[in-house]
Amino acid sequence: MDETPTKPPSPACRPPGVRAVRHRRADGTETLYWYCRLTGIRLPDIADPGFAAAVAAARHQPAARYAPGSLGELLADWRRSPEYRATAPNTQRNRERYLALLDAAEWSTRQVAGLEMEGVRQLRAELLTLRDMLADRRGAGAASVFGQTVATVFAWAVERGRMAFSPLAQLKGMRLGHIPPWTEAEARHAMEKWPEPLRRAVTLAYHIGQRRGDLAALRWEDYDVAAGRITLMPEKTARRRLARGLPPLRLPVPKALAWELRRWRLAEPGATHILTHSGGKPWSKTGLANAVWRQLVAEGWDTRKGLHGLRKLRTERLLEGGATHAETAAAQGWDSVAMVSLYGRGAEQESLARAGVARLEKRVSKTVKNRR
Repeated sequence: MDETPTKPPSPACRPPGVRAVRHRRADGTETLYWYCRLTGIRLPDIADPGFAAAVAAARHQPAARYAPGSLGELLADWRRSPEYRATAPNTQRNRERYLALLDAAEWSTRQVAGLEMEGVRQLRAELLTLRDMLADRRGAGAASVFGQTVATVFAWAVERGRMAFSPLAQLKGMRLGHIPPWTEAEARHAMEKWPEPLRRAVTLAYHIGQRRGDLAALRWEDYDVAAGRITLMPEKTARRRLARGLPPLRLPVPKALAWELRRWRLAEPGATHILTHSGGKPWSKTGLANAVWRQLVAEGWDTRKGLHGLRKLRTERLLEGGATHAETAAAQGWDSVAMVSLYGRGAEQESLARAGVARLEKRVSKTVKNRR
């Protein structure tokens, strides 16, 4: 469709029922988009020989749900885009939880195409106010994901020439802090004292250190008793691993976990999944997270730990046991050793500190000996 900038015709020669929308591109040039007023359908440039026929055809089309240039139209087009469809289903579901906030009439009817800088600043301020309100109601984590999700939509709009500027460009992340790791004593207590379904979840997380969604999805067929390993494709990185031709993770099963798994299988021979709740059915990712959260509250422990805190504890245990960064990354299922430093800061700091103090003591001892 021709998008060459044209000068709007005078009211006398402009066809009835046609609306022009001026859009300023990022390079400073201006473009006019033409729409049918009755249905909101986009038309070719007015200089196009087929313009009149397009107007006639558009008048017989169903009315558009959203006004041209509105945020609602932008979101609808984003949801139909190849970029959106390329994301994993779970990512799409997570994003929709936050995009739904902008489907409300007060937001979806907002005009975003052709906004001048002052309008962009105003829209940014209002979106950040919405993010702050979300932080108060759902927490900083939810607010941060909202900001990232909406910023992705506006970045796409700029790339496609739908907007000249993104109202959430260079958005600073909210200070979330890090998920605290469990202590060894807490993990031992949970594996001994917690109700059986949760005790099993903690035990499995303690020994293989995977995300709660992957733990909940593990089936008995994923456990090879003879080989002593569990095979899984991480939900979070499955698409990337498949694109790179990487196989599923193969995680060694320690003797203590093998003993537990043997007991669980004998107790529930008909179960399809390794972890089940008290009703005998598999956990959902959310259900498992909520159950662990309630138990942490009952214990009076920091609820930010979740099962993910056990993933951090296992990283520290591997490093303290002398595992290299590459070995730790492989054991945890990470493609990069960068995550080892992030998750194992406590263990690394103590190890480095002990080495430094040992060198200092050795030097002091040598100095004292020389003085004698």
